Amino acid sequence: MSVEMELCGVRVRYGPLEALHGVDLPVPAGTATVLLGRNGSGRTTVLRALAGAVRPSAGRVLWRGADVTRLPAHLRARRGLCFVPDRRAVYTTLTVAENLRLAGDAGAALDAYPELRPLLSRRAGTLSGGERRMLAVSRALARPPRVVLVDEPALGMSPAVAARTYTLLGAL
Repeated sequence: MSVEMELCGVRVRYGPLEALHGVDLPVPAGTATVLLGRNGSGRTTVLRALAGAVRPSAGRVLWRGADVTRLPAHLRARRGLCFVPDRRAVYTTLTVAENLRLAGDAGAALDAYPELRPLLSRRAGTLSGGERRMLAVSRALARPPRVVLVDEPALGMSPAVAARTYTLLGAL
């Protein structure tokens, strides 16, 4: 089994609070890996550490064996990492069409979520929670990423759209 990304003894602090306490987590290449746990167990912080959205206070983040611990999030994105955070995942002042254009191929996103088609001219900030989530997740479908990290993939979605989302993510 080859490892795509890996946390090695990672600790993350938010001020005086330590959210991750020496986490070791290999993420196998070519697989869907799911993190399960209670609220407050560190799932979001693990994803943020992998994406470069938070810097570990200790430990290392490896990507295909290379240490990327100090590599900023935007450079990880250029290397093919797509991070869809649980909140503030769309540009609320831009339209749906503009958000999709920034992501890449809007056609793939609209094929996956045809519900977005009639909303193309609307500002993303006026969308419902489920519509915003569809728009956010569609970024992972707009260009072929090497690694996709999605925090709370079905947040606010109807059960049918959530099921479709899990199928789409599983097919990446």
